[in-house]
Amino acid sequence: LPVLLDETLAVTETGAGVIWLYDSDSDELRAAVARGWFQQLNETPIKPGEGIAGAVFASGQAHVSVEFQKDPAARATTREQIPSGWGGACVPIRAGAVTIGVLFVSVALPRQITTGQVGLLESLAEMAGAALHRMRLYEDTVRQLEQLQALHNIDLAITASVDLRMTLNILLEHL
Repeated sequence: LPVLLDETLAVTETGAGVIWLYDSDSDELRAAVARGWFQQLNETPIKPGEGIAGAVFASGQAHVSVEFQKDPAARATTREQIPSGWGGACVPIRAGAVTIGVLFVSVALPRQITTGQVGLLESLAEMAGAALHRMRLYEDTVRQLEQLQALHNIDLAITASVDLRMTLNILLEHL
């Protein structure tokens, strides 16, 4: 995620951005990595539909703001912390049809995010979503492989030994 954000900021020629990822257990978006003035924000987790990030997450639609501090969609608690003179865009990060987070990129005024840059950000967010999805699938596969290996070791212990104590020790070790 840090590399993804750094490369996105380099392509858009700015130094301020953040990636928020959705945690389904708590039903909240949490800042995963931040750069620039986003690092100084004292952000609490965001519920879907709340603030700019929550609205983009819930709707799946990009949001462009001329200046975040004056944007009525920004959370009041966040608006107070945003430095003046910064606008930008927030785009959803999707894994297939499922939105898994949002990507913010901010630029200093008078510069503004163009329609072409929003399209670029959406493409980068789509690639990020696919990469995150593959990473989660890989982690799930590794976890399942470890479980199968433990079951195999327990099976070998049961079939190879007549000593119940040794078999139970191996069983407990793998549990």
